[in-house]
Amino acid sequence: MKFKNYLFILFAVCLAIGCEDLEDTYSDYAGDGAIRYLGSAENLSIHPGWKRLLVKWTNSVDPAIDHIKLQWNLNGVTKDTILARDVTECNLKNLKDGNYEISIFGVDKNGATSLAQPLYGRPYTEEHEAIRSFTQVVAKHVCIGDRLILFFSDWQSNVDSVSLNYYTPEGKLAHFELDSVFVTKNKYCLFEYPVDPSKEISIYRRGRVEGCEELIVFAPYIFTNEKLYTTDFKQWVKEKYGRTEITEEWINSLEDFEYDYDVNSFEDLLNIPNLKTLTLGKNRYMDVSRGDSIYSTLIDKERSVFTLNTLSLLNGLSVDRYSKHYFTDDVLPDYVKEKGNTNTPPAVSFFVGKQWVYECSEEDAPGYNSRLMFLFDGSSRTNWVPEKKSQARTYVIEVDMLEQKTVTGVRVLQSSFSNSNNGEYYALMPDVIKIECSVDRLSWQAATHVKVNTIGNSNGESTYLDFKEKSNVRYLRFTIYDQPFGSNFGVRLAGIDVY
Repeated sequence: MKFKNYLFILFAVCLAIGCEDLEDTYSDYAGDGAIRYLGSAENLSIHPGWKRLLVKWTNSVDPAIDHIKLQWNLNGVTKDTILARDVTECNLKNLKDGNYEISIFGVDKNGATSLAQPLYGRPYTEEHEAIRSFTQVVAKHVCIGDRLILFFSDWQSNVDSVSLNYYTPEGKLAHFELDSVFVTKNKYCLFEYPVDPSKEISIYRRGRVEGCEELIVFAPYIFTNEKLYTTDFKQWVKEKYGRTEITEEWINSLEDFEYDYDVNSFEDLLNIPNLKTLTLGKNRYMDVSRGDSIYSTLIDKERSVFTLNTLSLLNGLSVDRYSKHYFTDDVLPDYVKEKGNTNTPPAVSFFVGKQWVYECSEEDAPGYNSRLMFLFDGSSRTNWVPEKKSQARTYVIEVDMLEQKTVTGVRVLQSSFSNSNNGEYYALMPDVIKIECSVDRLSWQAATHVKVNTIGNSNGESTYLDFKEKSNVRYLRFTIYDQPFGSNFGVRLAGIDVY
């Protein structure tokens, strides 16, 4: 028992000696005493404004703090400012665009600083995407003579005021205030006052962006003389007129223009300052007597009517319309002239192709005959009809005319049928075709101005596709695509005739 007591006393003495040595070791590394850090600021927050950052924080109650240092860093360039110890916010002004690193330090009389947890903030400037994407209110403009046509975007709730600034033909600077009622009601308008299009026309805007407290005066949006064209207009001009680029010289030379197929709107016609006659549907050769034809349509009819009314007023535009294209059941203005339900196809001479050699990339299954030869017999009553499948296919049909011929174009014939309720016939009609030609079957060129051509898809309709130039060729290649029908895919076409 006494032995155990002695052992316990010896252990306690050793422990005390060890602790004293450990404390001496800490002291050796701590220098003159324990390190004391100043209290740090808390609740740091950054509030972005116009070319500024408002920084707020809560100071430490540490009595050793003599003053506050606010430091900000952008792209490696550091700046700071000294503030009194009781200051709790600072507005950093005249900042350029960037993501700033901001820190708050407590500083004592000896210059020692507290630790800091940096926070990041970005001011609103002209380069900020929220400013750059702020609505311009006027989405599009066109000048015809001294008249200004405006197309508006939606009036947004963060818009405060908008002013249209322009010069009168007499050279006087004028202003017109736009408001939400006017913009929402009109969508687009022919500006009621004449302008001088050779002088600056601009939009001045004031508004707010989310997260910024100030009312921002935006840089003026200055109208340019550049004409804006929709995608479908550029595609149609390329397909119909062979223009890969719409030059000012060409667009100003036009007095007549034709539309044949579906289009979003006619608004691009406002860019044709000398337009006198618009022809609609002239090149769609349909048998409308059946009463089941598919007519060309407008997606934005209201915008299109505004365009035609404006051009009629300013240019005296007249419109020649064939069949019921674009305005099927509408009561049309006086400037629209009805040209009847039929129009005469071009007078061309077709080659007899019954003896030519044909190949299709998609072969018929055993026991099924799609009758590929019917594509080239000149009849709309006989049809090429591949077997329907569960997956869509692309058909590449090559034609060897056996010798070189001078070809100027191709007529594509849709199936002709008497049952107006036959949904399958309509569903399987292709609406585009790709045409290529070759001399040696090694090098192929697009035969028309575009790679893929639009074709009419009404009962028995024929589409004439002129080549971009007369071509001495031996081989032709046609690409046709399956159409969806229920859960299957297929296609049906009556003829491809070469002229």
